[in-house]
Amino acid sequence: MDTVALLIIAAAVAGVAWLVFFRKEDDSSSASSPAVAPAPVKSPASENTTLKAAKVSVPAGADKMTKAQIEAEARAQGVELDKRKTKANMLSEWKQAIK
Repeated sequence: MDTVALLIIAAAVAGVAWLVFFRKEDDSSSASSPAVAPAPVKSPASENTTLKAAKVSVPAGADKMTKAQIEAEARAQGVELDKRKTKANMLSEWKQAIK
C-alpha cells in the first residue's frame, strides 16, 4: 500500500479511538435508566418516640464500661455516639437521647 492510504487508515483508526474513549456521555442514556428516589430521612423526634416506647435506659454500670462498650450498647438502643468524645460526654449524650 502506498503511504497516503496508510495515513488515511491511521486517521480513521485514531478518530474511532477518540470517539470511543473521549466521548462525553449523552443525556439520553441517563433518561432511559430509572430514577432512584432518595432514602427517607428519620427525624430526631420520631427516633425519640421509639426510644421512649421501647423503655430503654442507660445501664447502671455504664460509668465502668469502656468507650467502645458504651458505643455498642447505645447503638443497640438506636443511639449514635462519637467515640472521639470523652466517656462522660458520651454518657450524657446517651442519657439526653433517651429522654
